[in-house]
Amino acid sequence: MYHCNDCGRLFREPTVITEDHGLSAPPYERVETCPHCGGKSFTELNQTCRYCGGRIGAGMRFCSTACEEKSAALFARHLARKAAEEPINRVLRRKAAYNRRHGTAYSYGQFVAHTEKTK
Repeated sequence: MYHCNDCGRLFREPTVITEDHGLSAPPYERVETCPHCGGKSFTELNQTCRYCGGRIGAGMRFCSTACEEKSAALFARHLARKAAEEPINRVLRRKAAYNRRHGTAYSYGQFVAHTEKTK
């Protein structure tokens, strides 16, 4: 399914026009247009499952409840990983706090070199 950005109408397939530009042999220019207004500005609407990529109907996000549940579980794992207390995240939080407190704009490397003591 496609949506025309010029006239706002929906259509299944664009109209294909072949322009020869006065040439007697190929290569010819292939132009896809809206079948309603002839506009060349249109977008294909998402018709694939957001988890597995399978074909779905208009207005759907997932092809099945199983894909929807797997997608939710995957996103939950992503959030857990993001919130995990990794050593680099601790240093990045200290760097941000230091920059706010002192009005500096140190990068990670500058912050470590300036404030962290090597042993």
